[in-house]
Amino acid sequence: MQRVTKHRKKNKLRVFLLACFFLLVAAAAVLIWAFQIEPGLLMIKNYQVESDQLPQNWAGRRIGFITDIHSGPGYGSERLRKAVDKLMSENPDIIFFGGDLVDSSTPIEDDEFAREIVTELSRLEAEYGKYAVIGNHDNRLKAELEAAISWLEQAGFTVLINQAVMVDGVWIGGLDESYFGKPDLEETLMQPAKSSGIVSETTDDQADESTLYRIMLMHQPDYLPIYEDSDRKTDLDLIVSGHSHNGQITLFGHPLMKVYQGEEFVRGQYKPFAESDTDLIVSSGLGSVVIHARLFNIPELTIIELNSKN
Repeated sequence: MQRVTKHRKKNKLRVFLLACFFLLVAAAAVLIWAFQIEPGLLMIKNYQVESDQLPQNWAGRRIGFITDIHSGPGYGSERLRKAVDKLMSENPDIIFFGGDLVDSSTPIEDDEFAREIVTELSRLEAEYGKYAVIGNHDNRLKAELEAAISWLEQAGFTVLINQAVMVDGVWIGGLDESYFGKPDLEETLMQPAKSSGIVSETTDDQADESTLYRIMLMHQPDYLPIYEDSDRKTDLDLIVSGHSHNGQITLFGHPLMKVYQGEEFVRGQYKPFAESDTDLIVSSGLGSVVIHARLFNIPELTIIELNSKN
């Protein structure tokens, strides 16, 4: 009897040790995947937007959206090169950048690193230009803001900070980020949109303000409720945003971590205003912050196809 009891104890110990071993192996595999493999993967997320406000000449045009690079140890020029190649393979008609090119870990004083990032961003090309807003990490310190704007402009982006341009009959605006900046929807919407210089032969660049199709770039999607009392918020037809990273770490499709002003609109296509057909599209972006890991949340590029309801 005593021998049987000892045998059972040994079996239980063996099972316990095997379970611990497999748990450790599984944990190691998850960590390797999250820190080493998944951040280097890449996917394209496609969206369709329809509007009766969209000019006919824009029907079928495609926006290429790239956001939240957080260039540095977690996202260097090699990964950016792959992202640029993939976005260019989609042949977008216009390109938007949603902010957070740099963060506190970016070696902004390293001239070689800066040249590599600018070189890759310069390879992004589209017939109707490329436009950018800044993010909260770009705007945390003066030196980081200057670096982000300088790199984007050197790469050929028009940086919009509470500014707007007209692009072939469509109004495109960009809000300042909302952590350290001063986003102003009213000012951006009320200012006369200056011409981007990209005008078709068939489109009047000085279109009727009341019939303009308006696209707004803004970094933090949850800043939208701030405009709940604004009569002008429903003037927006399409809002494109990033910031949330979809939490970086997800489980069964749900983010385990969320960021301030990226908690309500986390990833996907939304109708943020009940009284209008405004579309909001939020991308989970490319890079990472705090920990350079992603789990069940592959870095993404976004393609938005515009279509007319008419």
